[in-house]
Amino acid sequence: MTDQETIVYPYECNFTLADDAIAFFEVEIISSATTATTSIVTPASSNIPPLIDNGSQNLGVGSSLRGTTYVSSIITCPASEVDQIEVNFKVNGTILVNHTNPTSVQDRPRVDIKIKFL
Repeated sequence: MTDQETIVYPYECNFTLADDAIAFFEVEIISSATTATTSIVTPASSNIPPLIDNGSQNLGVGSSLRGTTYVSSIITCPASEVDQIEVNFKVNGTILVNHTNPTSVQDRPRVDIKIKFL
């Protein structure tokens, strides 16, 4: 598809994390021919390197994550034979968001996630 206005898919999640536990954020692309660039801003840091495609990032310990962590991911699926985009966003192996959308609706969506670490 071409000349689409980007659709933003917003999500809000809570995740319980002990003060001394480390949070690892992970992007897992399920659909074929799909790429993702994911930016993360935590209450403690806005200098986290972006995740490209599948990957994980140490966000820090629970005590430094109180407040809201913001995740924004631009997903691209230019392959016409792929009918649906599917990407999992995880913390410590637990799926927080399983994002899916038909490529006929949007082949380059933006996924925004607000995570409150409790």
